[in-house]
Amino acid sequence: MSEMAERVKTRLSPASEPAHIFRPHGAPVPAIIGSLVLSGLAMAGIGAGTTLFTGRAVVFSALRQLAIGMAAAGITFALGRLIGVSIGG
Repeated sequence: MSEMAERVKTRLSPASEPAHIFRPHGAPVPAIIGSLVLSGLAMAGIGAGTTLFTGRAVVFSALRQLAIGMAAAGITFALGRLIGVSIGG
């Protein structure tokens, strides 16, 4: 089996996942929560700002931008985990 296939197999195994899967490099939980909140507010603000150009409801545009941003972040995180990308230590 190729090295890449072995890496994917290992990554997909539930037993191989550490309990801190969402705590990259042991980052403190408040920092992660703060990052998620600030990113969410920024995305919602950008979505709300697009109403100046689209004429749609502020809430609709803010929630749509938030959903798109979260989906993009989730896909990026999942692909990084799948191929074993790591930043830092």
